[in-house]
This record gives sequence, C-alpha cells and structure tokens, in this order.
Amino acid sequence: MVKKTSVKQPSFRSNRRKLIEAMVNRGERPYNIWTCYSSKNQKDVVLLGDSEYQHFALMEGDSDILSYEIGGERYMAGEEEDFVGTEPDAIVQLRAGATQWREVSAVEDMQEVDERKLAQRKTQTYVTKNLGFDYLRVSPLFLKNHAQLIENWRRIVPMLAAAKHSNLQRYIDRAHAFVDAEELVEICSFLDLFPAAERSLAQAGLMRCIQLGLIDSDLAQRPLRPVTRLKARND
Repeated sequence: MVKKTSVKQPSFRSNRRKLIEAMVNRGERPYNIWTCYSSKNQKDVVLLGDSEYQHFALMEGDSDILSYEIGGERYMAGEEEDFVGTEPDAIVQLRAGATQWREVSAVEDMQEVDERKLAQRKTQTYVTKNLGFDYLRVSPLFLKNHAQLIENWRRIVPMLAAAKHSNLQRYIDRAHAFVDAEELVEICSFLDLFPAAERSLAQAGLMRCIQLGLIDSDLAQRPLRPVTRLKARND
C-alpha cells in the first residue's frame, strides 16, 4: 500500500520559502542553488544543485515531455513494509502517455553502496510499481548523453523567461505554418520574415513551437545557431 501527503502548487511565496530553506540547509556544502522560470509549466522553480539544473534544462527542451512537476508529494510505503518515505525529484508526463518518476543523482549506480541509498532505492522501486509509474534515474552519464540539448536549452531558458509576459501565439502559429510549408528550413530563414524590432519575440515564439512539439529541430545534435535546422513533424 502506498500513501502520499498532499502538496500545494508552488507559488511565489512558497518558492521564496523554498529558496530560503535551501540556503539555510546548504550550510557550507558546495552546491549551487538555481532559480529559473519554466516556460513549459508557466511558473518559477527552485533547483538544488547543478545536476537538477541540467535536468531542468533537459526537461524544458525535450519535446517528448508534455509537462513535469519538480519535487512533488511525499510517498510512504504501507506500515507493513519496512521502507522509508520517498520524494521524487521530478514527476514527468510524456506525450506518449506514460508517467515517469525521476531521481536525479550526482553519482553513478556503482558508487551508491551505503544503506540509506539502498533503502531509498528499495522504496522507490516499491512505490513506482504500485503507482504504475516508470522509474528513471538521471545519473551524470544520462545527463552527459544529452549534453548538447542541455547546453542549448540553458541558452533558451532565459530567452523564454524574458518573453514570459508577452503573447507569443502569433509567432508560434507563424513558425508552425512556415516550417510545415517548407518542410526543412533554418532559423535565420524564419527570423528574416520579421523586422529587427520583432526578432527577439519571434525567436522566443519559435523556441516555444519546438518546445511544444509542433516542429522538430537538430538542437539535440548541434549548437544553437542561425543555421539550426527546423523540420516539419510528421506524427
């Protein structure tokens, strides 16, 4: 049996409290605390450590991810099970329909040998099985395998944050129609459709179009550049 505690949706106040708590709890331990705006979820988030920040950038840029929640509810195994409670680092909803429980780890599997980590893994296996979730461990190797997409979206996240109070729908629709009509184009060809004063918003709208899974790009393989390729999505 699995139980969960209820958690309210993050607000500015709760994120501020989380940030303060993170700063206090960190003490002198050497990890960074990040505050970012998620355009995919339309809200601010607090991230504890560089690995969680890289994972955040990956989730923002992975168009196969429909939505996600960082942190979330605490799940408890039933009293008959000798397990501890556990919290996900992220719950991810994929466009294909599956739900993933994700754990972000700063070390690889073979480096985790202490009893606490083993007990946590046992609990996570039990909980995800009972909830019908897929379990994904986000290790340093996992992040390394997605390094190019992460690096590109580290650049794109601030771009979208700067446009969060703007209505991008016009640019999203234009990008979708333009790429569908041309089938394969470069970013510069799309931006050339707009006067210089509009290009920042046009680029933000284009990135939202990619993020929403309306068109494909080669951002997972190559650095973000004016010649980044855009392709119609055939699904």
